[in-house]
Amino acid sequence: MLLACGLVAACGSKPAVPRDLPTLSGDPPPSDAGTTTTTTTVTPVARASSGLTPELIAAVGKRPLIIEDFTSLRLSASERLRAQSRIAEWATASGLIILPPDVVEATLRKAAAGLDPTTGKTCGPALERAYAIERWIVPTGAEGSILARVDCEDSCTIQLEIKLFALGTEFYSAPFDPAQPWEQELVRRLPTVIDNGGHERYGHLNNPVRVAGVPRAAKATDWYFDDAAIVAGRAATEVLACGAMDRAVVLMLDRADNGATTCETAGAPNYVAEYDARINACACAAAIKLEHPTAKRSYVQYPGQPRAGDETTKNGKRISASLIGGNEYRPRGTAPWILRESDSIAPCFVGRTTETAADEVNATLEFDQTGSVTKVTIGDLKGMLHPDERACVTKKLKTIRTPCPAGPPLTGQVRITLEVRGP
Repeated sequence: MLLACGLVAACGSKPAVPRDLPTLSGDPPPSDAGTTTTTTTVTPVARASSGLTPELIAAVGKRPLIIEDFTSLRLSASERLRAQSRIAEWATASGLIILPPDVVEATLRKAAAGLDPTTGKTCGPALERAYAIERWIVPTGAEGSILARVDCEDSCTIQLEIKLFALGTEFYSAPFDPAQPWEQELVRRLPTVIDNGGHERYGHLNNPVRVAGVPRAAKATDWYFDDAAIVAGRAATEVLACGAMDRAVVLMLDRADNGATTCETAGAPNYVAEYDARINACACAAAIKLEHPTAKRSYVQYPGQPRAGDETTKNGKRISASLIGGNEYRPRGTAPWILRESDSIAPCFVGRTTETAADEVNATLEFDQTGSVTKVTIGDLKGMLHPDERACVTKKLKTIRTPCPAGPPLTGQVRITLEVRGP
């Protein structure tokens, strides 16, 4: 994290981005057909009542920001969007440029369904939020984000992280009372935030300026999202049949007075939850049929498939095999690709009977415009792979997807590693 003045210096070499960008005020309702919106130019002007320091306003300047999902309270998706809109209104009035939360969230929903947000057509894999932002939102000009959350221990505060991507983060906070109507409290508290002052430290608990929170009553039944609010669901078998893989499925069930139940993906901040919209929709159908909530709002969790562990050969030797590349560890100029964590190539080597020293070979993937693999070329000059293993690995590589390519490059690189050792 950087000092506000240091952040100003860092901002002096920012990359060029469009200056006429979407803002919340004055924009028409978003169309589900795509992400095109009317654009408005906003000149940042710091206001004394915003709580943000003039140094931060100057540092961020005309860099457009997004509002991250507000997941720390027990809110539905529509309520969380209202919260994002209130934060956007406050930030815009403070002099910052904010991309419309409704447009951003509509784009991310489509990406989570494996759709091209600009065309609505199936393209590539379902994308989790962070990668969908990188793939679809950052190219529209977003250069940072505002993350707001409510933190409660003995007392409660609202914490803000105002981030410029790859440049730094500034922390602000204010008291927050989750026992009050959440929207009213959010609007009331945002203008009162203060700079936490921890410019050389990371994390709110390390900041030297401690903001006194609102005391939280013991055993409070308020809007704060306790871990205990989530219980194990009854429909685990049915949810696994929906295709759930390595991540837990966490759902929110709302029960009407007449007993009718609706279901949606929960905004669960402390869980690495399933993001594939198709899997979650199928899981919701199972939950509505088999869960019988008595509360107005309740949360259920279903475990995903266990992550792939160490496989063994038929004669008991341990197999260590992996595919390296993907999004984080890919050569410059090659396409990113995604394979879910529970997938493994280790079963391809169960027929080995002798130990194999750690080694690797490279493979090249060719993608079409839908993000599917059309050709796999494995460069195994040393003969590391047996013919049956090569066929098995090739089959697995063909299940890889790239996130809806915008154009060249349409080739990806994979490193295939293998080691077989004694038990």
